[in-house]
Amino acid sequence: MSNWISLPEVLANRTIEDPHFIVYHFYTKSGLQHLSYFELTKKAKSIAAHLQKMDCHGEKVLLLLQPGLDYITTFFGCLFAGVVPIPAYPPRRNHHNQRLSMIINNAKAKFILTNKTISEDCPSGMSIIHVDTIEDEASDYKSINIKPHDIAFIQYTSGTTGNPKGIMISHANIMSNVEIIYKNFYIPHQIISTWVPPYHDMGLIGGIIYPAYAHSAIYLMSPFTFLQSPVSWLSLISREKVTTTFAPNFSFDYCIKKIAREQINTLDLKSWQHALNGSEPVRYETIKHFCDTFAPAGFSPESIYPVYGLAETTLMVSGSAKGKWATPLTVSHEGLKENKIVTLTSYDRQNAAKLVSCGRSDSSFDIKIIDSSTLALLPDDCVGEICITGPSVALGYCDNPVLSKATFQVSLSSALKQLYLRTGDLGCIHEGELYVTGRIKDIIIIRGFKYYPQDIEYTVMNAYSGLPAYATAVFTHKKHDEEQLVVLQEIAQHSATDLDVQSIFREIRAAVSKEHGLTLHSIVLLKPRSLLRTSSGKIQRSACREAFIDKKLRTVAYWDQANVKNLKVISNNSNNENISSNSIYLWLKKWLEVQTQFSLNEIELNKSPTELGLNSLTAVELAADLKNEFNKEIDPAFILQLSTFSELLSILNENKVNITSSQTIARAPLVAAEKHPLSGIAKEIYFQEVEGLATNLILINKQQYINYSSYNYLGMSGDPYVTEAAINAIKTYGTSVSASRIASGHKTLHTKLERELANLIGTDDCIVYSAGHATNISVITHLFGSRDLIIYDTLCHNSILQGIRFSGAQFIEFPHNDYFTLEKLLIKNQNKFSKTLIVTEGIFSMDGDIPEVPRIVELKKRYHAYLMIDEAHSIGTLGKSGCGIREYFNLHPSDVDIWMGTLSKSFASCGGFIAGSNELIENLKYHAAGFVYSAGITPANTAAALAAVQLMKLQPERLSTLNQRQNLLLSLLKNAEIPIGESNNTPIIPIMLVDDKLALDASLILKQHGIYALPILYPAVAKGKARIRLFISSLHTEEQIQYTAQIIKEKIPVSLQNVSSISESC
Repeated sequence: MSNWISLPEVLANRTIEDPHFIVYHFYTKSGLQHLSYFELTKKAKSIAAHLQKMDCHGEKVLLLLQPGLDYITTFFGCLFAGVVPIPAYPPRRNHHNQRLSMIINNAKAKFILTNKTISEDCPSGMSIIHVDTIEDEASDYKSINIKPHDIAFIQYTSGTTGNPKGIMISHANIMSNVEIIYKNFYIPHQIISTWVPPYHDMGLIGGIIYPAYAHSAIYLMSPFTFLQSPVSWLSLISREKVTTTFAPNFSFDYCIKKIAREQINTLDLKSWQHALNGSEPVRYETIKHFCDTFAPAGFSPESIYPVYGLAETTLMVSGSAKGKWATPLTVSHEGLKENKIVTLTSYDRQNAAKLVSCGRSDSSFDIKIIDSSTLALLPDDCVGEICITGPSVALGYCDNPVLSKATFQVSLSSALKQLYLRTGDLGCIHEGELYVTGRIKDIIIIRGFKYYPQDIEYTVMNAYSGLPAYATAVFTHKKHDEEQLVVLQEIAQHSATDLDVQSIFREIRAAVSKEHGLTLHSIVLLKPRSLLRTSSGKIQRSACREAFIDKKLRTVAYWDQANVKNLKVISNNSNNENISSNSIYLWLKKWLEVQTQFSLNEIELNKSPTELGLNSLTAVELAADLKNEFNKEIDPAFILQLSTFSELLSILNENKVNITSSQTIARAPLVAAEKHPLSGIAKEIYFQEVEGLATNLILINKQQYINYSSYNYLGMSGDPYVTEAAINAIKTYGTSVSASRIASGHKTLHTKLERELANLIGTDDCIVYSAGHATNISVITHLFGSRDLIIYDTLCHNSILQGIRFSGAQFIEFPHNDYFTLEKLLIKNQNKFSKTLIVTEGIFSMDGDIPEVPRIVELKKRYHAYLMIDEAHSIGTLGKSGCGIREYFNLHPSDVDIWMGTLSKSFASCGGFIAGSNELIENLKYHAAGFVYSAGITPANTAAALAAVQLMKLQPERLSTLNQRQNLLLSLLKNAEIPIGESNNTPIIPIMLVDDKLALDASLILKQHGIYALPILYPAVAKGKARIRLFISSLHTEEQIQYTAQIIKEKIPVSLQNVSSISESC
């Protein structure tokens, strides 16, 4: 090949030589998508030009896209721009972002390259570039000088979470390694295929980089497509006459298990010449079984090529000769234990192992086998740690010079001038060929992906309250040619006689599935202090594995997937379309019982798929079973994105046949076409054009009404002093601050308002947002994530619920003002989460009642939780001087960790605020996306709120008048036996009418009598909880209050009688 030094140079030359050659074909259910050299170069340069305009050269960027052509063009676009891409798994909806956050912090990445769909779930606080919106900017691209040892990309090892290892791959590394693959496996008119995702070194190098280099066509498919239907991959190989594939050992085993004999008969695999098998231990039994199974389809045993490589060497190190796998090395188990190769003439499964050759290394590599303890070189036929040197060995680990030196720059002897990479893999050289026997590291490899046991152990020890810390061992155990994941966990001394073992097993399995997407095969609870450790206290995972196999553990309780009762799902045998929702519900719960091994009463459909232990493979199985049972075709990726199984149940009951992920879903109308059944009446009530001020009176269509529809509790909106302050602010600062506060949008008025609000509540500091609803969403999503729990009152405002859902935190609602249940939830979940937050409101806006905050404060202190209170309606209306819930209950400001309020009620403005400690506010000012990336609150709104707060202090009679008016109306309605729910001592008084139609009719009756009060209907309140909501203002007169009570009593008796009859019948 030519002496090219970088991939952009390769692509430029290939585009000149053969511009219309189609390199990439991406398989989807709707057909193939294609990309030629010319199209690739044009799109890559457009992305590069866009990045250049943003001055991104040399920056590290997170590449978060699903596998597909956009991924390929974006990756190459980064290389053209001199930007360092970091391939990573896109965030999964309603799933944790811990791994991404770790990568961002380690790499110091500043940008995310993604699309509009995925960006909704991306970590906050990052600059996001939507590659799907970049136009043709190729002509603006400016060529850059790329040097061989510049970093091309950073590959984070697939299982990393707690201690991320980003492998820095240079342009020279890439060019060296693809040349090795080319020399060993290129054939004329080569056609390649793989399903391995581009976040994996095999998927990126073998599936994206090598084809462009080799001038070879490749047929790609999503890993989800392969998992859902492995025959689709082999059909693609058959149909397109594929010659070469890259895949881990797992995929061959998966094809054996999932492809039926009648499907095999439809395949023609004679074109398949190079089936490269690598990225995890290659197993002789798997290869033999695959060859035997697919021989009827024309697959030749000589096509299997076991290979060895790792991300630290870019990809490939060695590859076996044609057909070599068929003569494995039969060696003694006892010899392997002594790190020696003792060959046997016959195979005995109990006493022998079959080792598959990974061939000879390329001449550019030098491989040594060493004693991992002494670093002494070992002769042939001795098992030791594999060490490698050569031009494909990576530069080191990102931002980790100590580990890089210890791993990549090891001197083995004074006679060897080169520095070597310690792979952590065990192997030997036999007759010049490399045999891999195991791993010196405790790294776990499942389905070709690496996981670090310490990360899984951390998840386990935090899965259930009361488990002792750092008393866990996780390892794999080979059984039936499959790596099975095992957990050993000590129990605490004090709990030895009082264990809920089933709950422990359930919570551990769910936690491991949720955090890592893995299924456990065995869990063993051990007696206190019985886990095998070194003298320094370090857990001996290898010794633990041996003790597990030999059944020498001091076991308290044991769970094994294979020994669980073999339940069966009863088939519905329903081919008709009229399947009842109850039958689907029962079938789904039974299916989950079989899959999760939870009992039916333990299965809660308000949990997410990952909480109940589903991963990508089991999601595929569920999709297949739903297709068989109900003829419902559902994308497995869609299942994993669901917040709860209840959502799946609702969708299944809609009688839709095809339900797919956002990648394949057909375009739906932007809004639903159907009308609300009460929309005709509602138009007479909602969206009425108001003329003039909204005080105690309101003017609509030139008709004046007594106004009970506005939050103008203290009459500040329209007050001359407040109005004048807003006008002066516009004259001084303009109508907008024209920037975010962190930039040039911070004004003196902002500082004054935030100081006034902080003083009002008694906190260190305060931060003001430009919108109240967004304040809750921004703060909750910023402060809480997947490792946290949020417990909230079931009647909390929509903005709180949205913030909770968007945060990715676990969440539980407790019944309204039910502090007994709240305490039970806190006890149950104590020590299970990094942070626990309790959320309630100062005054509940729909019911007008006040929570017993002192009781909540006492609980939050007892169980070490945090507390957030939304004071949207209580600030300015509660307490002797309007200071809110703190003053009302005589709380200390620090009793509540997050004080939230709005400016649109008592303070005649618009916006929201958070008050709290200096540390909290400082963090929000510099890191909360909803504040940093939003324009500051306008000068007029800032000045109006500031003036309102000051005026409230100067005129305390406003609050006393408000209290008098609200108590007067409350007493009149109570005396008239009007149902007002739980409202007490607040300016919000609901008239409970149960039915939506009744509430609408009652509102119209009031309007006919000169009273404007709006109905609150489902879904703003629960079904059967419709009401008229009255907001009281200090501007209301006693005469207006008395008249209103009289009209409610005399003019809508039919409605109230209906309420009584409905209540009695319930």
